Amino acid sequence: ITLEDIIEKIIGDNIVDETDQYVDSARDIKVDRGESFEWARLRLLDAKIVDELLSPSEVKAVTAHLRMNFTSTVQQLTDSQLSRLVATTPVVTLQTARHQLGKELPEDLMYEKGKPNDSCTLILSGKVTILAGAENFRSDLSSWCVVGKTALEKPEFCPDFTAFVSDGPCRILRITHNAFQAAVKASATERVQTEKKGSFRKSVSLPNDGTDSYGDTRSTASSDAPNRREKLLAKLFRKESIDNPIVDELDSEVKETIVRSSEEENDAEEKPDEQGDNKEKEASVNGTTESTENGGSK
Repeated sequence: ITLEDIIEKIIGDNIVDETDQYVDSARDIKVDRGESFEWARLRLLDAKIVDELLSPSEVKAVTAHLRMNFTSTVQQLTDSQLSRLVATTPVVTLQTARHQLGKELPEDLMYEKGKPNDSCTLILSGKVTILAGAENFRSDLSSWCVVGKTALEKPEFCPDFTAFVSDGPCRILRITHNAFQAAVKASATERVQTEKKGSFRKSVSLPNDGTDSYGDTRSTASSDAPNRREKLLAKLFRKESIDNPIVDELDSEVKETIVRSSEEENDAEEKPDEQGDNKEKEASVNGTTESTENGGSK
């Protein structure tokens, strides 16, 4: 006899708590527990309860796995958007599905045949059983397998199979259709911005040799200028007629500039010759002095 039994006799009614499976001791009427309360709301009252996310190393591993083995599914996503999608998707832990007597399928189903579902599942650990076809052919999937990837492309995806956890706890990633399509749009915007930056850099960058687009024209003009100046200087110093049509193209200031530059070049050429003559004179004087000293010593 418990305290609950005594209280029930006093009040003249049965007390049904969370541990009772039947309404009375006769075990005739089973307790009907309707899950009307949303237990997920309790998460708002406790700041310590947060969604489990993948670690940075796990994000890199999952991203590389999807990029290498499911290329056709994630080809619309850039590397940065794919990493962000995996990093922001919470990890869900499912327990082993419970079978009831007389029923072929358990109650806790991940996917149900013919029932719409908008999520794609990546299995991180545990084992998931798939029943497919009219005869429910059974197959088991384990880590790194993807289930329902068609849901990422089609908003109304109805699986032709049934899936449930057969060996838990099972850690999974559920990527919804809306989250994937948002990542696709962000990837398209990112590619457009990257192309604009690349085209702008090409327009303002210089060639590898450090010259601009006018380098060839300027080099040709600079190579032709000395030749023309030499011809004009030769004709000027030969005292040719000033009425020469080539010389007429120059005004008086340009002629003076050309004459002045030519004189400076002549002076520069004469200075090394004078220095060479001075050196020869010094060498001859030194030689004469040495010979005189040698003769005196003899």
